[in-house]
Amino acid sequence: MKLNIIRAAATTISAILVITKPVAVGTNDIQETQEIIIETSATEETQESITFECLGNFICTGYCDCDICVGQYAGQMQTASGTTPTAGRTIAADLNILPYGTIVYIDGHAYTVEDKGGAIKGNHIDIYFNTHEEAVNFSIQQKEIYKRSDNE
Repeated sequence: MKLNIIRAAATTISAILVITKPVAVGTNDIQETQEIIIETSATEETQESITFECLGNFICTGYCDCDICVGQYAGQMQTASGTTPTAGRTIAADLNILPYGTIVYIDGHAYTVEDKGGAIKGNHIDIYFNTHEEAVNFSIQQKEIYKRSDNE
Protein backbone atom coordinates (compact mmCIF):
# COMPACT_ATOMS: atom_id res chain seq x y z
CA MET A 1 0.00 0.00 0.00
CA LYS A 2 1.29 3.45 -0.87
CA LEU A 3 0.28 6.70 0.72
CA ASN A 4 0.65 9.83 -1.40
CA ILE A 5 0.85 13.13 0.43
CA ILE A 6 0.88 16.50 -1.26
CA ARG A 7 2.68 19.04 0.85
CA ALA A 8 2.03 22.68 0.09
CA ALA A 9 4.11 25.46 1.52
CA ALA A 10 3.64 29.18 1.36
CA THR A 11 6.67 31.42 1.61
CA THR A 12 6.31 35.14 2.16
CA ILE A 13 8.85 37.25 0.37
CA SER A 14 9.27 40.81 1.64
CA ALA A 15 11.22 43.60 0.02
CA ILE A 16 11.82 47.24 0.73
CA LEU A 17 12.30 49.47 -2.28
CA VAL A 18 13.95 52.85 -1.71
CA ILE A 19 13.37 55.47 -4.40
CA THR A 20 15.21 58.75 -4.35
CA LYS A 21 13.45 61.63 -6.09
CA PRO A 22 14.46 65.26 -6.42
CA VAL A 23 12.41 67.86 -4.57
CA ALA A 24 12.36 71.59 -5.40
CA VAL A 25 12.88 73.76 -2.36
CA GLY A 26 11.90 77.46 -2.30
CA THR A 27 12.52 79.86 -5.13
CA ASN A 28 16.23 79.20 -5.60
CA ASP A 29 15.53 75.89 -7.35
CA ILE A 30 17.80 74.10 -4.89
CA GLN A 31 17.20 70.43 -5.13
CA GLU A 32 17.15 68.04 -2.24
CA THR A 33 16.36 64.37 -2.33
CA GLN A 34 13.55 62.66 -0.57
CA GLU A 35 13.51 58.93 0.01
CA ILE A 36 10.27 57.11 -0.53
CA ILE A 37 10.15 53.69 1.04
CA ILE A 38 7.78 51.16 -0.43
CA GLU A 39 7.33 47.88 1.35
CA THR A 40 6.06 44.95 -0.65
CA SER A 41 5.38 41.37 0.16
CA ALA A 42 4.28 38.49 -1.97
CA THR A 43 3.42 34.90 -1.25
CA GLU A 44 5.08 32.21 -3.29
CA GLU A 45 3.36 28.84 -3.13
CA THR A 46 5.18 25.60 -3.75
CA GLN A 47 3.80 22.12 -3.92
CA GLU A 48 5.65 18.86 -3.39
CA SER A 49 4.30 15.35 -3.80
CA ILE A 50 5.72 12.75 -1.44
CA THR A 51 4.92 9.06 -1.72
CA PHE A 52 5.15 6.84 1.33
CA GLU A 53 5.25 3.07 1.28
CA CYS A 54 3.61 1.16 4.11
CA LEU A 55 6.05 -1.46 5.40
CA GLY A 56 3.36 -3.14 7.47
CA ASN A 57 2.64 -3.56 11.14
CA PHE A 58 5.64 -3.66 13.46
CA ILE A 59 5.93 -4.37 17.15
CA CYS A 60 7.37 -1.22 18.73
CA THR A 61 9.05 -1.18 22.12
CA GLY A 62 11.07 1.42 23.98
CA TYR A 63 14.61 1.40 25.32
CA CYS A 64 17.08 3.76 26.97
CA ASP A 65 20.77 3.76 27.89
CA CYS A 66 20.37 1.98 31.24
CA ASP A 67 21.72 -1.43 32.25
CA ILE A 68 18.21 -2.91 32.26
CA CYS A 69 17.68 -1.98 28.60
CA VAL A 70 21.16 -2.34 27.07
CA GLY A 71 23.08 -4.41 29.62
CA GLN A 72 26.85 -4.19 29.28
CA TYR A 73 26.54 -1.23 26.88
CA ALA A 74 24.87 1.00 29.51
CA GLY A 75 26.33 4.48 29.87
CA GLN A 76 28.28 4.34 26.59
CA MET A 77 25.87 6.74 24.87
CA GLN A 78 26.75 5.33 21.47
CA THR A 79 24.64 3.31 19.07
CA ALA A 80 25.91 0.30 17.14
CA SER A 81 26.29 2.58 14.08
CA GLY A 82 28.47 5.02 16.05
CA THR A 83 25.98 7.85 16.58
CA THR A 84 24.85 9.34 19.87
CA PRO A 85 21.32 8.07 20.55
CA THR A 86 18.74 10.83 20.52
CA ALA A 87 15.15 10.58 21.75
CA GLY A 88 12.74 11.38 18.95
CA ARG A 89 15.25 10.27 16.28
CA THR A 90 17.02 6.99 17.11
CA ILE A 91 15.52 3.56 16.60
CA ALA A 92 16.96 0.06 16.62
CA ALA A 93 15.83 -2.40 13.96
CA ASP A 94 16.66 -5.71 12.32
CA LEU A 95 19.27 -4.61 9.78
CA ASN A 96 18.09 -7.28 7.34
CA ILE A 97 14.74 -5.48 7.22
CA LEU A 98 15.77 -1.83 7.77
CA PRO A 99 19.48 -1.04 7.28
CA TYR A 100 21.32 1.77 9.09
CA GLY A 101 20.25 5.22 7.91
CA THR A 102 16.75 4.18 6.84
CA ILE A 103 14.21 6.84 7.80
CA VAL A 104 10.83 5.51 8.81
CA TYR A 105 7.66 7.26 9.94
CA ILE A 106 5.81 6.14 13.05
CA ASP A 107 2.61 8.06 13.77
CA GLY A 108 3.83 10.75 11.35
CA HIS A 109 7.18 11.25 13.14
CA ALA A 110 10.48 10.53 11.36
CA TYR A 111 12.96 8.17 13.03
CA THR A 112 16.33 6.96 11.75
CA VAL A 113 17.68 3.43 12.12
CA GLU A 114 20.92 4.00 14.05
CA ASP A 115 21.02 0.96 16.33
CA LYS A 116 20.43 -2.77 16.47
CA GLY A 117 19.69 -5.10 19.33
CA GLY A 118 19.98 -8.79 20.05
CA ALA A 119 16.24 -9.12 20.62
CA ILE A 120 15.26 -6.95 17.62
CA LYS A 121 14.31 -9.42 14.89
CA GLY A 122 11.93 -9.14 11.93
CA ASN A 123 9.16 -6.56 12.14
CA HIS A 124 10.24 -5.18 15.51
CA ILE A 125 11.47 -1.64 16.19
CA ASP A 126 12.93 -0.38 19.45
CA ILE A 127 12.48 3.39 19.97
CA TYR A 128 15.11 5.23 22.02
CA PHE A 129 13.92 7.29 25.02
CA ASN A 130 15.86 9.53 27.41
CA THR A 131 14.76 7.68 30.54
CA HIS A 132 13.84 4.16 31.55
CA GLU A 133 10.49 5.43 32.84
CA GLU A 134 9.60 6.80 29.39
CA ALA A 135 10.64 3.54 27.72
CA VAL A 136 8.56 1.45 30.14
CA ASN A 137 5.57 3.80 29.78
CA PHE A 138 5.72 3.38 26.00
CA SER A 139 5.38 -0.37 26.63
CA ILE A 140 4.69 -2.59 23.62
CA GLN A 141 2.64 -1.14 20.78
CA GLN A 142 1.65 -2.34 17.33
CA LYS A 143 2.26 0.42 14.74
CA GLU A 144 2.03 0.84 10.98
CA ILE A 145 5.45 1.85 9.70
CA TYR A 146 6.00 3.94 6.58
CA LYS A 147 9.05 5.03 4.65
CA ARG A 148 9.44 7.52 1.84
CA SER A 149 9.49 5.74 -1.50
CA ASP A 150 12.64 7.66 -2.50
CA ASN A 151 14.41 6.59 0.74
CA GLU A 152 16.54 3.55 -0.05
